[in-house]
Amino acid sequence: MGAEEPWLATVQRLKQLFIKGVCRVEQRSLAEQLKTLLSGIAAPACPASMEESPTSPFQWIAAKPLLALRQRVATDNEAVAAILATAVGIRSPWLSIIAARVKEASGLKASEVLVQLVTQLGEAASWVEASLPGAKLAATPWGDLERQLLGSVAELAPATPVLCRVLSAAAWLKSFQSNPLTALKPVDPTGLRPDINWCRGRLLGLPQADDGNALRGGPMLNQMIAGDFLLTGVIENKGAIQETHEMGALAWVLANPWAFLLTCLIYAQDSWAAEQQGGILLELPGGQNPFFPTRIQLLVVDKDENEVLCGTLAGLIVRFLESRSIYLFPAAPTVDELDTLMRPVVQALLTHRVWRYYDGLSEEQGYYRIDPDFADLCYRRLGSRIFQRYGRTIWQEFRPLAEAWQREKSGVGMNERTLTLIRGGVL
Repeated sequence: MGAEEPWLATVQRLKQLFIKGVCRVEQRSLAEQLKTLLSGIAAPACPASMEESPTSPFQWIAAKPLLALRQRVATDNEAVAAILATAVGIRSPWLSIIAARVKEASGLKASEVLVQLVTQLGEAASWVEASLPGAKLAATPWGDLERQLLGSVAELAPATPVLCRVLSAAAWLKSFQSNPLTALKPVDPTGLRPDINWCRGRLLGLPQADDGNALRGGPMLNQMIAGDFLLTGVIENKGAIQETHEMGALAWVLANPWAFLLTCLIYAQDSWAAEQQGGILLELPGGQNPFFPTRIQLLVVDKDENEVLCGTLAGLIVRFLESRSIYLFPAAPTVDELDTLMRPVVQALLTHRVWRYYDGLSEEQGYYRIDPDFADLCYRRLGSRIFQRYGRTIWQEFRPLAEAWQREKSGVGMNERTLTLIRGGVL
């Protein structure tokens, strides 16, 4: 076996982290190599049971640094190359080549090329500086690897800007590798243990309607996510646990992570309203279809009945996910994009009679609340187990987040300097 072959095998596993969010390895030698590369940037998977077989696969789940890495480079291939470049054996020949390019640029009359190179290198500039004594434009042992990931062998000029991005990203990644991440438990596919499913470090797929295509292809393959280590974004029309008359729509809610998340919000809204100490309003701006809204306004009401428009439904969801260190996969959309993506979720919640839409009174906007029949389900045996035992900390988190948002929008708690800047029109 050539020196390059183990690295080529590693490439295929690393690509899966950006496509599926999870990579699986059966060979222990390959697993050891990945363990070093992925320390601090991907979470190891807990075994499904305590009696793990020696032949059980090793698995890793993409974590925040890997999702951020993908935004720093142009392609999945460059992201994989950056991970490999954290290994000194891969990195050293590439640094020698870039050091040679820097020497070339420093000999030119125009300084723009040198400035551009150093700027592209970013945090890797110190690595290149240390490699200047051994600078050389020569072929490396990683020709096939380079053609696959960089588009050409590293010593050729077209690879230079790509290699600079890769080395810069690798230098940034190195700071995470000394702090291994906590192992992540598998998702409970029935949804009966939301405390396990909505833990720190979990990935949540972007919401998408189940039009039949999600099961056939694409990056969000449902059967690879539901019941594994990622929360699926597909909105299915059936529950993973048997639906009975007593359970009603609750079975469907538990089987669909996005439905559960928005149900927790509407449950928190109902619980807060019962105290008559303020609350959350979910209002629909005029001109929209309530069953397929592009944007739902979120207002927070204080105990004195003062309403503050804080933003949109997606804005609060983003705050919730950030507070629990749960990350949208494969990448975080803008708030406006997420509002649009959540349209099929809202439609499904209304169809399954979990949410209910109410028309506003004269010149008032329509609004969403929990469906009264579903609210009753939440206080029966299974509903109480979910919302008062395993999921209590989840729905309760929406209230302090909404209150903090309301204070931000109202200027409450701002220091005097910030208020002065705002009043003076500086901000």
